Amino acid sequence: MNKVIFSKDEQEDIINMYLDFIPINEIKDKYNVSKQPIYNVLKEHNIELHGEKKKLNNEQVMNIIDMYNNGYTQQKLADIYGVNRWTIKNELLTHGIKLKNRGENIRKYELNEHYFDDIKTEEQSYFLGLLWADGCNKTDRGSISLKLQEQDKYIIEKFRDALDSNHPLYFYPKAKETHQNMYSLELNSVILSKRLEELGMIANKSLILEFPKWLNESLIPYFIKGLVDGDGHISKKNYTVEIVGSIDICNSIKTILKNINIESWIYDKTEFTKVLFISRKNDSIKFLNWIYNNSTIHLIRKYNIYKERYINESLSA
Repeated sequence: MNKVIFSKDEQEDIINMYLDFIPINEIKDKYNVSKQPIYNVLKEHNIELHGEKKKLNNEQVMNIIDMYNNGYTQQKLADIYGVNRWTIKNELLTHGIKLKNRGENIRKYELNEHYFDDIKTEEQSYFLGLLWADGCNKTDRGSISLKLQEQDKYIIEKFRDALDSNHPLYFYPKAKETHQNMYSLELNSVILSKRLEELGMIANKSLILEFPKWLNESLIPYFIKGLVDGDGHISKKNYTVEIVGSIDICNSIKTILKNINIESWIYDKTEFTKVLFISRKNDSIKFLNWIYNNSTIHLIRKYNIYKERYINESLSA
């Protein structure tokens, strides 16, 4: 049998669909192939599998029952625990849990769907950057999500407050000891999804996302601060800063930084993603001073590195 060959764009699409928890069956049906070629693409790009065949231990089952009784749907629990929905349903039935009909699982939540209609503030720009880095916009479903580590849960709560929303946060337990527990805010709004798409946050975005060149110049540092908090690294050991992103994101930031006399370099992280790298001490200090100037919202753990190691450094040192 001839090996199935996917184009670069098709591989990107497959990877993004899988990372967005689109079932393998849906992905294979889209490309009219068996499961194996899809798994081959994931393996070639070192994509960790969700674990569709994973067995649940007793503690996980007890958590699932409690979460189900508190409003989580079978599909959401399947996504969280990396199994299929039938595994969840079987565990619930086995433990004598009465299944809810679809109407019982639908709840109404408040949401300001026009929050991003007019971008004028530090907060709006920061959250855009964070969404560009760690968000997901499924435009075909009208759904938006933002997922962060458990220790950064307060930032998701701030985002929810900014949206005047009372949506619940979903907890994703770590799949491995080396991983982190996660929290996610997941919103259903065709209006908000469409607006974010208009601004440039497209579906399957991570490999082709573009810098929002329409953004007011005064708001650019706040947007980049959101990118740093989502997909950046501020070194504790040496004076370096990194931002992971698409080639357009990295090239655009490089140009912006050059205009304010900050040198940076771009190198390949994978075939599809790049890293913008600031390696000189003075440049790193100047960059962080620029994005954190009078900052009112940021990840505390990254800001503390800046404050403890960079903020008191003289640019002339």
